[in-house]
Order: sequence, then C-alpha cells, then structure tokens
Amino acid sequence: MSSLDITHYKEVVGHYVTGVVVITALSDGEPVGFTCQTFNSLSLDPILISFAAKSTGSSWPRIRAADAVALTCCPSNRSSWLESLR
Repeated sequence: MSSLDITHYKEVVGHYVTGVVVITALSDGEPVGFTCQTFNSLSLDPILISFAAKSTGSSWPRIRAADAVALTCCPSNRSSWLESLR
C-alpha cells in the first residue's frame, strides 16, 4: 500500500459532503467500474472508507476480486462527464 499524507486525506474528505464517486479497478487487465452515491470516510487511523455496491451488478464481483481500487470524488458540475460513463 502506498503512503498517504493524512493531512491531505483529511482535507479532501472534509470537503466532500455528498455527491457521486466512481469506483474503478483493473480486472484481468481490463478496466471495470461503477458510480455510486454512498461513500463515507470511516476511520483516519487506519484509513478506512466505505461505499455501497449493487450486489447484482456485473462490475462489483470483478472489483471485489481486484488487488486495488481507485476512488474518484466527482464535483457536482461534472454531470455531463458522469453521464458519459454509462
């Protein structure tokens, strides 16, 4: 796991009140992902987050099996970008 500056992390999650996040990973060398509106910071030490995935979705099993995931917090003025992910 790469190091993460806790001060920067606190600043980022402190500015995120609500919105959409994009969860992505590589599965068998191919990108996979989904958008979700349920993201929370649970703990700072250790850094833990939570998000909810649709259990019947086709992306979740592939992301769950991945070694690492990426999370992108999307500002509200990016709705056209989010629509392009469908």
